[in-house]
Amino acid sequence: MSSAGKGGARHTPKPQVDVDLLVKCFTLHSALIQHCGPYENISKTQACNPKGLFLMLPLLKGLLDLEATCEIHGSCLRQAIFQVLVQGPSLNDSKFNGSVWVGSRVERISVVLFHMRRLKGSDDMKACASRLTGAEFLQLQEVVDMIAKKGSPSTELALVALDKREDGEQEPAIRKLKKEVSDVSLDSQGFPKSLKTPEKVETPLLKGCKPGDKLPLLKGDTSEAEPVEGEPLAEPSFKRRRKGQLAERQPTEEEKSNMKDALGLGKVYKRPAGKKKKTSKAKAGSSKASSPLVKGKKKIANPNRKPWLKLYMTQTKKPPWRAYLAGTTQKGGKKSLIVETTARNHPKYKEIIQLIKERLEQEHITKHEALSLRAELYSSM
Repeated sequence: MSSAGKGGARHTPKPQVDVDLLVKCFTLHSALIQHCGPYENISKTQACNPKGLFLMLPLLKGLLDLEATCEIHGSCLRQAIFQVLVQGPSLNDSKFNGSVWVGSRVERISVVLFHMRRLKGSDDMKACASRLTGAEFLQLQEVVDMIAKKGSPSTELALVALDKREDGEQEPAIRKLKKEVSDVSLDSQGFPKSLKTPEKVETPLLKGCKPGDKLPLLKGDTSEAEPVEGEPLAEPSFKRRRKGQLAERQPTEEEKSNMKDALGLGKVYKRPAGKKKKTSKAKAGSSKASSPLVKGKKKIANPNRKPWLKLYMTQTKKPPWRAYLAGTTQKGGKKSLIVETTARNHPKYKEIIQLIKERLEQEHITKHEALSLRAELYSSM
């Protein structure tokens, strides 16, 4: 038995088994290779089928004798099943060619092996006990106990190192992470120093000064610091000024006039001619004058609108249930669809179409207004 190429950090390669031994095993159980029973239509993501696993027990025992981890590389399975197919071509009783049939058999056997490994590492045996008889469950339990758990990559490296040490060879060096102790520095009270509030600097250094030099007096400062000889006192930056530092200094007349000119207060602008205000009240007797409606009176239709000469309301007698209005505003004109209501949009579609028809007859509303009225009735009723 040998191992295939490396995978990820936690991946252990599937073991490769001698192809000739697999051919002997598959030849003895060729009927199970040809038809896997319930496992013809079961994938890895589905739950284990206890009846199907019990049917495949003779083949599983032969494979466990060759590899106790119940895990075999796919290339070995493919080569072995292809040789069995060459010896017995009648095994392929499907409509597919030989390579496709071999691929399907490899996939079926891989699913059976995967479900057996899942039974070994989980609590799925409870479901098997509920679906099998006592004798069948004992046989399945016996085969599951034959499966050996596969070790982690570090365990396998340690076993290889132990075998080489017993044979007298040099022990291979196993890479390990470097251990570094990084204790957190604590203060006298036991709190981390990284969480300590930084100390405030009382007198910040000015630009160009070094620690230990005499600082020049700032404007308005009454401290006893001695000025630096030979250098005039420069006005401090606005960032270092204290609040109210320039409050005593008053602007000169020249500065005031410059400020007025800059703000535009010194110039005299001509006031623009006033515009007449528009009166909102309409003249008496004008056609646009509107009078409020008296309670109890109906709104009179606009005389400028074209009245509907012919109005037809139609309702369907079979699904889809709907009702629609058609009409025309011209004498002898062809009627056209105005508005339509359906039971899918509102259960009271008949009442809604009746209300729209009344508005069309009384107020002569347009087609666009009828569609807007339909949307309002859909939301309000």
